[in-house]
Amino acid sequence: MENFEEIEKAKIPDEDMPEWIKSLRKGGLDDEEIDSVLKNLNLTYKKVKEPNFIEKELVEIKKYYKNKYNRILTAEEIEYFKEGIENE
Repeated sequence: MENFEEIEKAKIPDEDMPEWIKSLRKGGLDDEEIDSVLKNLNLTYKKVKEPNFIEKELVEIKKYYKNKYNRILTAEEIEYFKEGIENE
C-alpha cells in the first residue's frame, strides 16, 4: 500500500450495477452481503433498499445536536445535512 497516498471514496455507476451483482454472486456472497457492499457504493441501490435512510440519518443528527449542544437545527442546517447524506 506504499503507492497509495490517498484513498478516494469508491462509487459504482448505475449502469455497472448488474455486472457487479453478478460478480459478487459468482464470488459466493449472499444477498445480505451484497446489500452491505452495494448500499455503500451506489446511491440508487441504497435508495431502493432503504428508502427512508436519509430521514433516519437526519433523526440521528438532530438527536446528536440536541443532546450534545442542547439546540435544534435550523431548516437551512437540516437541508445542508440532507445534501451531505445524499452525496456521501
